[in-house]
Amino acid sequence: MKDLAMAVGLVVLSLGLVAGAVFGLGDDEILAMPPENVVQEFIRAIALGQTGAARDKLSRDAERATSSAEMRRISADFRARIGELQEVEASVARRGRDTTVGGARTKGERSNAEPVVLLAQESGEWTVVRAADVLAIDASPRASREVER
Repeated sequence: MKDLAMAVGLVVLSLGLVAGAVFGLGDDEILAMPPENVVQEFIRAIALGQTGAARDKLSRDAERATSSAEMRRISADFRARIGELQEVEASVARRGRDTTVGGARTKGERSNAEPVVLLAQESGEWTVVRAADVLAIDASPRASREVER
């Protein structure tokens, strides 16, 4: 019986340490996908015409503001510009506490693009603020200003 109480105590202590590290130290990448991964998956889904998967990465407001037809148009425009997707490499250009600007080097059969995507934290997860950001070629001053706020 004593061993069982010690085992339970050890499990509770371990869970407490993990919770302290995640919530107390503000570590938002243990339980949540890092922002560069969100950017990469979003761009890849758009480039492959997987608009449902791309919509899953949108913030609640962006999802309400962006219809399925608009997502298909964004995807078609992006694919028309780059052709068949060959490679996507995402990174964080500028990171704020709750807002991040992510960029991606996208190589396609026709051309390359470097879309800039504004992300915001929503319920502990990084989400894409505007779907149409993938149609921008490089960093926009508007996105940079929004992170600095």
